[in-house]
Amino acid sequence: MTLAVMLQGTASDVGKSVLVAGLCRIFHQDGLRTAPFKSQNMALNSGITPDGKEMGRAQIFQAEAAGIAPDVRMNPILLKPTSDRQAQVVLMGQVATSMDAVSYHQYKPRLREQILAVYQSLAGEYEALVLIYWDKWKEEYLAYVPKQDVSKAGIHASLQENPYDDESRYIHYADIHSHNSMEAFFSSIDDADERGTGIYMVLGHLDHFYPEIAARICCGGSFVDIDPGTVVEGLEEPFPPEWCIEVSHEKVPVSKVSPRKEEKTGIWGWKALDLLLGDLK
Repeated sequence: MTLAVMLQGTASDVGKSVLVAGLCRIFHQDGLRTAPFKSQNMALNSGITPDGKEMGRAQIFQAEAAGIAPDVRMNPILLKPTSDRQAQVVLMGQVATSMDAVSYHQYKPRLREQILAVYQSLAGEYEALVLIYWDKWKEEYLAYVPKQDVSKAGIHASLQENPYDDESRYIHYADIHSHNSMEAFFSSIDDADERGTGIYMVLGHLDHFYPEIAARICCGGSFVDIDPGTVVEGLEEPFPPEWCIEVSHEKVPVSKVSPRKEEKTGIWGWKALDLLLGDLK
């Protein structure tokens, strides 16, 4: 399950945003993948995301502290006052309308389910792990997706039933895991886990047309960054549908919102893997 921390304050300008940014930075430095969220923000201080949408500057600052790109899901509603009674309503990064206070409070309950769905979308992003083996007999590479429970915080994979656990025939060549829509980077947790000699890759920004990929080699406990293009080729064949069977998603319980369909969860990750994995020759 994705963990959440809520900070509350009884007034404006009491330091909530600064504290959230500080926590985001601490969690990021500890190797945890973290994202800020504020359902509604009233401020004239706004900024533009990389995809050209508008959101509160505080959440942009917090996203930078967390080491990720700002995403309008972190601030789905932005109210920009235009007078003492009127405000511009920005929904999911785009100007929707202008309302007075009475009209907005009457309209606000209609946004509740949309906000919960946006939060679930942000909190429900998952990682996934793929292992690459070299078959010495057939002289070909194999991609293996182990049984795993995945969440935004990490991956818990079971390798007890690994059919390629035979060093006389198979060489464990590479590990690949995803960061979903976040940046492709190696966290301190990755540094601790990825100690065996081999190639390690991480996929990120899987919600973009061209996802991001980072790669490195570990040998003797030392890491050397490498160009992913030296070990990855394109793949035109569709990925095996049985891969998804091995991945179990840990969902975040949110009332009044139906869970996202399991086959839709992480679909960008699998499509990117389909395009980027190749036969690693």
